[in-house]
Amino acid sequence: MRNSEGRPYVPAGWTDAVCHLGPQQDLDCRSVLNPVPSTSRDLSGGWHDAGDYNKNTSITPTPRLHSLLFAYQDVPWYWQDDYGIPESGNGIPDPLSTRSEWEVDWMLKMQNPDGSVLHKMAVTDFSAPAHPAWTADRRYALPPRRPRSPPAGPMAMRPWSLHHCRKLSPTRRPLQTAAVNAWNWLVANPGAIPSSYNNAGFVNAAAEESAYDQQTSRLCAAIYLFRLDRP
Repeated sequence: MRNSEGRPYVPAGWTDAVCHLGPQQDLDCRSVLNPVPSTSRDLSGGWHDAGDYNKNTSITPTPRLHSLLFAYQDVPWYWQDDYGIPESGNGIPDPLSTRSEWEVDWMLKMQNPDGSVLHKMAVTDFSAPAHPAWTADRRYALPPRRPRSPPAGPMAMRPWSLHHCRKLSPTRRPLQTAAVNAWNWLVANPGAIPSSYNNAGFVNAAAEESAYDQQTSRLCAAIYLFRLDRP
C-alpha cells in the first residue's frame, strides 16, 4: 500500500507477511484443555510477547499500553492525526489508532461474556525460534470461564483506555461496559485475586504477575473506574 504521494507506508526491509493465520492459530484458537471446534475463538490481533509470539493479558500489555495512553494524556497536542498512514483522518491521533487500539481490540476479544478475561494464548511448548509468518504451530487459550484465570492487569487497562478513547471516538467500542463488567466479575469472584492459574496444558511460562502486582493493578483499576464519570 502507498500513500497519496505514492510512497510506501512502510519502507522496504521493514515489511512482513501476516502471521499466525493458519489452521488452529489466531482465527481458530481453541481451549488448551479441550481443543474441539466448539471451543474455537477468534483471538487475532494484539501484540506479541517480548521473547516469543505468545500473547498475554497480564504482564505483556499493561505497562506498555498505559505508557502510550499516559503519553497522550501528558502532551495531547503532540499526537496528531496526519502521519500519512491508512488510519490518518479518522479523528483519532495516529499512534493511538494504530498501536493502542490494536491491543485494546484484542483485549476485548479475550473477555468472556461474564466479564472474566482469558489469561493468555500461546503454543503449548517452548518452540524454537521461527519466522512469525512461517510458523505453523497451533496456538491455544485457556478454557472460557476458567474460574481463576483473569489477572488484575487487564482490569486496569480497559478503564484507562476508555478514559481517553471515549473522548476521541465515543461510539468506537463499548469500552466502558467491558471495564465495568471486568470489575464486577472481580467483585463477584474475590478468590481470583491473586490469580493462581496452574498453567495446565502448557509447558511454557505461566506469564503470571506476583500477588503484590495484581493487588496494585486492582487498585489502579479502581482509580481509573472512579475517574470515568468525572471530567
